[in-house]
Amino acid sequence: MSLSRTAIHRPITTLVFLASIMVLGAIAASRMKLAFYPEIDFPQIFIQVPYPNSSPSQIEKNIIKPIEEALSTMSGIKHLNSKATADGAEINLQFDWGMKLDMIRAEVGEKVDLVRKDLPADVEMINIFKFNSSDIPIVRARISAPGVDLASNYDLLEKRVKMPLQRIPGVARVTLDGVEPKAIYVDLVLDKIREHNVDVGNLADRIQKNNGDISVGKIHGNDYVMTIRSLGNFPDFEALKNLPINDRGLRLRDVADISYEEPPIPFGRHLNHSYAVAVEAYKEPTANTVEVATAVTKTIKEKFASDPYLKGISLFVWEDQAEEIKNGLTGITEAGVWGGIFAIVILFVFLRRIDMTLVVSLAIPISVLCGSAALYFLGHTFNIMSMMGLMLSVGMLVDDAIVVLESIYKSRAEGVGKVESAEKGTRLVELAVTASTVTTIIVFLPLIVGKKTNITIFLGEIGVSITVTLLCSLLVSLTLIPLVTSRFLKDHKVEDARWIHWMKTKYSSMLSWTFRHRWITGVVVLLLFGSIMIPFKIGLQTGTFAGAQNKRMGLHYEFSDFVYKSDVERTVSKVENFLDQQQKQWPMESLYSFFTDSDATTIISFKNQDMTDQQAKEFRKEIRDKLPKFGGVKIYFEDDDQQSGGDSTFFSVYLFGEDLESCKALARTAEEQLSKIKGVEDLRMDANTGRREVQMVLNREKAIKAGITPRELSQIALFALGGQRLKRYTTEEKEIDVILGLRQEDRQRVEDLKNLPIQTPGGPVLLRSIVDFNTVEGQNAIQRQDRKNNLALKATYDGKQWDQARKEIADVMNSLHYPAGYSWSFDQEVQQGDEQNQLMMVNFLLALALVYIVMASLFESLIHPLAIIISIPFAMVGVVWFLLLTGSPFNLMSQIG
Repeated sequence: MSLSRTAIHRPITTLVFLASIMVLGAIAASRMKLAFYPEIDFPQIFIQVPYPNSSPSQIEKNIIKPIEEALSTMSGIKHLNSKATADGAEINLQFDWGMKLDMIRAEVGEKVDLVRKDLPADVEMINIFKFNSSDIPIVRARISAPGVDLASNYDLLEKRVKMPLQRIPGVARVTLDGVEPKAIYVDLVLDKIREHNVDVGNLADRIQKNNGDISVGKIHGNDYVMTIRSLGNFPDFEALKNLPINDRGLRLRDVADISYEEPPIPFGRHLNHSYAVAVEAYKEPTANTVEVATAVTKTIKEKFASDPYLKGISLFVWEDQAEEIKNGLTGITEAGVWGGIFAIVILFVFLRRIDMTLVVSLAIPISVLCGSAALYFLGHTFNIMSMMGLMLSVGMLVDDAIVVLESIYKSRAEGVGKVESAEKGTRLVELAVTASTVTTIIVFLPLIVGKKTNITIFLGEIGVSITVTLLCSLLVSLTLIPLVTSRFLKDHKVEDARWIHWMKTKYSSMLSWTFRHRWITGVVVLLLFGSIMIPFKIGLQTGTFAGAQNKRMGLHYEFSDFVYKSDVERTVSKVENFLDQQQKQWPMESLYSFFTDSDATTIISFKNQDMTDQQAKEFRKEIRDKLPKFGGVKIYFEDDDQQSGGDSTFFSVYLFGEDLESCKALARTAEEQLSKIKGVEDLRMDANTGRREVQMVLNREKAIKAGITPRELSQIALFALGGQRLKRYTTEEKEIDVILGLRQEDRQRVEDLKNLPIQTPGGPVLLRSIVDFNTVEGQNAIQRQDRKNNLALKATYDGKQWDQARKEIADVMNSLHYPAGYSWSFDQEVQQGDEQNQLMMVNFLLALALVYIVMASLFESLIHPLAIIISIPFAMVGVVWFLLLTGSPFNLMSQIG
């Protein structure tokens, strides 16, 4: 017995079954978690090796290269990117989507462990981790207080901001960035160290031994076990100051300035011209993003605003995933509702019967609820992608129902009874609607089960949503429609409206004309097909993310030489003042800046969050033209994440070679020629500002006589310049860092370091007597890609012919004279874009092939399906012209359609 026959002859069972699906779908929809993105593991493994107070060249040689060599034996690595800075190494391994990252992470750990012995002995920690979409902060806020130094208020912010947010159910952790807890600084006075001949190494050892509780054992009785602890912590701050450091009664306060204060922050933030602190909240993996983020935002806006301890402090929510999710889902839901309403109206216009329109319209809510239940049990969430799939499927959900209803209606018109016409009409089109649904689903099949890329991993979520809802609509059309028409549909005929009759007549006439004038028809069809290119030539906006919201833009500062943070801040403030003067023409919601030594970024947030791509280009052009020039710094627009900026293209060209100076020479030649290409803006060399560094070279002959090893030398330098962290000082409330080092005044010049006294077996000697000091030019950072050093030329293309511009860029780069072993390439984003476009084309062709196979099986013919397949490309004629007339872009969403 077929599905439709069962539905007709067992109405109660069918209705109960469909009602159960609706109830189940409603429960599933109410319980399904809301998220901005589907939960996915990004195919990358990150390795961080902290190694402070070193140099990029040493880190490249001693840390990055050994680890890269060990990792190179792993299979499946797509790209291996590394960065060496003065404070450590960062290594990023990229893989294909779909690989099991937990196993890969374990293998990476094993490879790193194999070369651990080859790394510097004082490397304390190697962090290996992956990144999941759930690791993105759900709320990002900024704290500012005009006239108040927030850097000295860590305790207040921890008690009144951080801890209340951490207590919210579902919050995993909260971070404060830009403010640090106070620490105890034991700043040794160099003159007093020399005067009293203090052995710094023994001093550090003495402080360590006098600051700690030790478990010395257990006492076992007949019915108890008692732990014995030796309490050695300093009872108070004065006890630390009065610590004896030798047998002559010399105390720590006699040779050191001891203070309890905030550590220096190496970076700063401005929010609307005021110093700012970052607050970021992360949720637990199983928590509902919207619920947790809403609770966090509500606490920030309501509770903190009324807290008297936070009076004068402003908290600005920078990013709120709950708001973005609700806005996105609301927009998609409204679009889906309006789409459903329009579908129902169109149905009524053509069917001209309320009862038939309502019967068909039932397919929409039932299919959506059924699809929601399926998504819930498949482990999916309501996110932007899955909701978009549900929205796109709304118009298609009534297709099968219309075909079945029309077939039943025709059978009824032939004089067949209600039940018989329902059976006959459904049976006649049962195979056709099934094939139609399957061919639609097949279009999305390559996205769901095919090769994954940065785009298809998200498009697959859309495909799953459309697939399950279409299958549900097929179920409804083959059960509910026959059942309702066999029981409740009234038996009366409605005549066609005059305009419909006119359309049918004109269509018949046009069809007859085309049969009589086949050659003319063929030429017209070819001309229409050729007109596809015209909209692209006369202004149809293109670009993967064209038409996206341009609500934020970033200005980046590139300094030609090393610049201290305080000087960088002054430049940032001048730029912020200039941007404030543009408020009348370009209203801005906020100005947020981040700055550190020789580097800064200013983020501009606009009040108009629907700024068009053309307006964004005009803003960038106006700022470029009007922004004052500052000596030693180049300011340009940059879009690192490539996800905004509309149809503008942010690209990089990489030069590869061992000698960075040779790469720079090539880059300067390329920069001069690339700047002549029309549309290329903000061209700059990402060469990392150089810095002067002092290298200490141990005189081995003198060192052997003095009994000093290279390792001891590095420890001495680390102590003198950066300080040594000792065991934490413990109070009843918290633990406090203790840092031992030379006071600031005694380590500002190289001469101070040269005159540092060193204890040796033969007595104290000055550091200059066993070490040669050389001042050289170094790099702030060294970038490597696939085990090769690289240097980047970055730019923005604000023109309309990216493909042509890209060819001109390639011609320029190919015309350079490269030494042996040197090469160039576009950045990985551009290459991934090429790969994604090729994959989309392959998926499209594969979908056409699968559709042809299904139709060939249905028609039992190899020729008949070709008539349908050939008609598909002609759909582009209507697409591109309609997009042009409505001012819509030909972007990723258009291509999906």
